[in-house]
This record gives sequence, C-alpha cells and structure tokens, in this order.
Amino acid sequence: MTGGPDPRLTLCRVAATAVIGLLIASTALAMRPHVREGWHVGVAYGAAAGDFDGPAGETLEFEDGVSPHIRASRMVGSDLALGLSYAGWMYETGELPTKFRYSMQSLVLAASWYPGRADRALGGLCLRGGVGLGWVGYTEVEILADEEQGHGDRTGSSGLALELNLSYEFRLTDSVAAGLGVGLNSMGVADDRLESATFVPVTVNLGWYWD
Repeated sequence: MTGGPDPRLTLCRVAATAVIGLLIASTALAMRPHVREGWHVGVAYGAAAGDFDGPAGETLEFEDGVSPHIRASRMVGSDLALGLSYAGWMYETGELPTKFRYSMQSLVLAASWYPGRADRALGGLCLRGGVGLGWVGYTEVEILADEEQGHGDRTGSSGLALELNLSYEFRLTDSVAAGLGVGLNSMGVADDRLESATFVPVTVNLGWYWD
C-alpha cells in the first residue's frame, strides 16, 4: 500500500519548526515562572506516524498522518495534576475513485507530573501518562465526480488505550503557555483481526492556566 512522504522526515520538520519558533519566542519574551494552580486546558496539533494491522487485513507500517490533542486537568498538589486527555490520529491513502481512511482515537484518565521548580528552566517540563479507552477505525470511501461523497463502509474496534507524553512549555503570559510535545499512544484492541495499534505524535502545544 502506498502512502505519503517519509513520516520520519515529516516529524523531523515539524519538530525543527516548533523548536525554532519556541526559541524565538523565548528570547523575545522574559522567562516567566511556571506557576500552576487550579485548572489547565491545553490543545495540540502536529504530525504522527501510525502503525497497525488493519481490520480488513491490510497493514500500516508507521504511515504519516496528523494528530490533534485536547486535555483538561486540575492541580492536586504543587507538581501533580489529574484530568482527561484526548488524542487522535488520521491518515488517508489510495487512488481515486477509492480512498482508504484510517483513524485512531483515545480518551484517557491522565496524570501530569511537573518535576521542576516553578522559577527554574525545568519548570516547563511535563511528563503525562494515562489509561482509558481507544478506538481504531478503517473506512473505504468511493469518490465519484458530480456525486455527493458518502461516508463509506466503516469497520472499527475498541480496547484499552495507554498514553505517554513528554513536553516542554514556555510561559508567554502569566496564564498562557506554548511548547512542544512528543508522545506514544498505544491501544490493545479486542478484535480477532486487530491486536494492537500505535501512533507516535510530535506536536506544537498551547495551554491556558487559571485558578
């Protein structure tokens, strides 16, 4: 099965662009302390490489895709937050008139640990881990000229999902932060045709903090 460009090159480009942007932001703005109290909401978007044995027998070997993330948590101590984390992965391949669309999604209960002191550089570091429910989907869509595109025939499975994510953020204001994250999302699917699925995202993150 043919896919897009080399996912390793895409991930490297996303990471390099994000790092350059963050370095520019960090030099343009004074370093603010990473004070975390109350609530935190974050969004992220980037590239991800996904791998799984498809529900119809096809195999993906770390194909390039995109990955959106949403998270919300509340601090329960000076360096620990508990909350929910959503992560997704989407990929499309095939030649017209038939397209194949793959997706992975997970919603987990997550714990975020901030090991550094708020007034030090390591204060922007965060390690997040979570466990919850994951979904894997495969859709075959026929796209014909002058006809409305349908939803296609979708096959899906669900099972246990695990998330591990390492990120670093800079405070842009007292309540807004931006950073870069890299993660591993793995799912064990309860289906005879599909045993597991994994995607590895590299994302640009935005976060908001308030009491």
